Amino acid sequence: MRRPEGLDEGQRVRPETYGQPLGTGARLQEVERHELRPTGPLPRLVASGVLGIGTTRSLDLVNAGASSLGVHALALCHTLPVPAPRLGCDVWLDLLAPVATTAVITSAPGIANLPFTAPNNPGLIGLQLSAQSGVAAAAIGMTNALDLIPN
Repeated sequence: MRRPEGLDEGQRVRPETYGQPLGTGARLQEVERHELRPTGPLPRLVASGVLGIGTTRSLDLVNAGASSLGVHALALCHTLPVPAPRLGCDVWLDLLAPVATTAVITSAPGIANLPFTAPNNPGLIGLQLSAQSGVAAAAIGMTNALDLIPN
């Protein structure tokens, strides 16, 4: 396989084959597409525990690059059933809902913590919240998303 221009030897490429109909016949043309894949683990968002009213938990961006710009986003909704492609990444938050963001710089091991306190208000039990983080290192990368429902 020919290496696409602009790729260094250390970068991995994953070829994918897609079927594209040609006219009304049953023949398919194969199209090859190349994607750059990170050479290390993908960034992830993890919670330190179950969110309950009157408790403080931490949302942690892990496996991000050292001293990289990270963004935590918290939306007042549940995650989307299918991700929305934005900036070449999968965004699981409904961007039409109210969204709060905060920028962070990751530590040397590539971790950024966001302490999150749910007020001690019984009216918040069952509230639908979702969280997702992103990191801008060599490329923009989005994490998984978490549904947070205080109990």
